[in-house]
Parts: sequence; C-alpha cells; structure tokens
Amino acid sequence: MKRIFAFFMAIAFTLSFAALTVAAEKARAKVFTGTVEAVDAAAGTFSLKGKKETMELKAGEKVKLDGLKVGDKVTATYTEGVASKVVASKKAAPKPAPAAPAGK
Repeated sequence: MKRIFAFFMAIAFTLSFAALTVAAEKARAKVFTGTVEAVDAAAGTFSLKGKKETMELKAGEKVKLDGLKVGDKVTATYTEGVASKVVASKKAAPKPAPAAPAGK
C-alpha cells in the first residue's frame, strides 16, 4: 500500500513540475521590431508592422504611448500581448509643410 502511495506521489510531483515548466515557457518575454502602424492612446493599444507580420499590443503600466507616432521604428518587449518596454530606434520624419504658391 505504501509503495502504491509513493508511486502516485512521484507521478503527481512529476506532472506538477512539467506544468510549471510549461507555464514558465508561456511567460517568457519576446522581442518584436517594427514600424508603428497605429496608436490608440485611449484604449492603450498600438500596432507594429514587422517584416513578416503585424502585431497588435497592449501597453503595459510602464509604457507611455504619448511619445509614439505612426512611422516610428521601435523594438517592443512583450509577454502574452502586453508590452513591457518600447524603445524607439528611429523617429518618423516630420511631414514637410506644403510649399507656398508662387507670387504674381
């Protein structure tokens, strides 16, 4: 009886350790580099277009969207769709003012 109990306890321990390993894999931070396509400060979201895909991310507590503009090239660190860090690698060039019509 004690052997059966010990056997089941060993299996339960092994399965719980495997579940923790899978959970740790899911929580690992990832990095995505791309160009800002849209910013919705009210909703706290922004989208980045990379070489292969476009990603929608929610800004984390420490991420400020007010300095982010469409066209900026950024690198975002995120976990499960929530950005924890956004670093601008190149700011979007300001749009030139329209040329004044030639005077007569």
